[in-house]
Amino acid sequence: MNTPSGVTERCEYVEILGTAGTQLPPNTFFLSVDGDPGQFGVVSYLADVSNVTFGTNGTITIINSQGLNCPGRTYPAGTTLVTTNSIAMGFGAETFILVTSTDPGDMFEGNDLDLDDDGVFDAGFGITSLDGVGWTPNPDDASFVLYGGVPNLGGAPIAQGDVPQQASRFVGNPNPLSRPAWYYGHLAGAENSVTYTGTGNFPAGAVLTPGVAPNSH
Repeated sequence: MNTPSGVTERCEYVEILGTAGTQLPPNTFFLSVDGDPGQFGVVSYLADVSNVTFGTNGTITIINSQGLNCPGRTYPAGTTLVTTNSIAMGFGAETFILVTSTDPGDMFEGNDLDLDDDGVFDAGFGITSLDGVGWTPNPDDASFVLYGGVPNLGGAPIAQGDVPQQASRFVGNPNPLSRPAWYYGHLAGAENSVTYTGTGNFPAGAVLTPGVAPNSH
C-alpha cells in the first residue's frame, strides 16, 4: 500500500484471491478510505472490479495507470490485471476494503461516504463489506477511524505514530475481516521491494508475490 518511494506509487498493487474462472459480483469495488481527522470517509483510491473474472491462478491484481512501469516487475499471465485511474492509496489512518454497493454511481475517488463523520459508511450508499484490512497510527486514539468492520493492523509491534506499509494473508486462513488472517510490516529497499523488514508479525523470510498463485504466499 505504501512503497519506499517518496516520488511515485507505481509499484503499489492489491491482490484479490478467489476461484479461477469465477467472477466477482456486479457493483464490486476496491476502496482505500481515509480515516484521519477532517477526512473521515473520503475515498482516496478506487478500482471498479465489477464482474471481473479471476485469472487461471485464482487472482485479480489491481495496479494504477503506471503500474506496468514498476522497475523490474512483471505480473504472471495467470492473474487478471485491472488498471485504475487512481494514483495512490491513502496513508496514515486508512481502510483498504473490498465492497459491493447498491449505489454504484456514488463510488468514485474523492466522494465522502461518511457525511456525518460517525465512523460508519452512510446507509444510503448500500455498502456491504466483503473483506479488507486497515490501520491507524494509534488504535487507542478515537480521533482515527476505520470502516466496514476491517481489523486494525496498527499498534504494537508497530511503533505508535507509525503504520504498516503492506499486509499479506496467511496461507490457509481465508477468514474475512479477521486480524489473525493477516501479517504485516514494512518494506526494505527500493520502490519495487518485496521484502518484509522492521517490526510486524510477519514470518521469517516473508516476501510479497504480486499476482502469483495463492499457494506461494
